[in-house]
Amino acid sequence: MNKNLYIVPYDFTPVSEKALEYALFLGKHVSTEILLLHLAPDKAKGMVMKKKLEELKDSLNSPYGVEITALTRVGNIFTDIGKIAKEKHAQLIIMGTHGKRGLQSI
Repeated sequence: MNKNLYIVPYDFTPVSEKALEYALFLGKHVSTEILLLHLAPDKAKGMVMKKKLEELKDSLNSPYGVEITALTRVGNIFTDIGKIAKEKHAQLIIMGTHGKRGLQSI
């Protein structure tokens, strides 16, 4: 059975926590893999965040049929989320927004 892939960009803020909650809610209705994605500004920060993201993944109580994976890369949210979604053949990107201020950069 093919699983749907949902990407949840995760930056450890309440907004990204809500996006993850919503992805888990949607995922329990279909066979789903949720990819937690963190984009770090540099390799050193990426190593720290990779550990935190793995700890988060391991602490989650995912619904039946939902598999959670984690990926940390060095990159920029404005250019790399779409590239990774295309590379991984994601069906959906579920992310929050920090308001109008963040959208002005897109």
